[in-house]
Amino acid sequence: MMVGGKGLGGRVLRLYVPLAVFLVGMLFPFYWMLITSIKPNRELYNARIMPLIVYQPTLKHYV
Repeated sequence: MMVGGKGLGGRVLRLYVPLAVFLVGMLFPFYWMLITSIKPNRELYNARIMPLIVYQPTLKHYV
């Protein structure tokens, strides 16, 4: 549906894409804290392992 020459999809896209980028930016530090707290030390200090993925989660840092 066109209202004033602009489609509803364009308005929704212009609203939600920046909102999604902002939300990812705000939540990323919490994700980083969580994954680094459950990673074993060898994954934390190994440069060849993907830093955003936990391969062997552990609760050792909480004990």
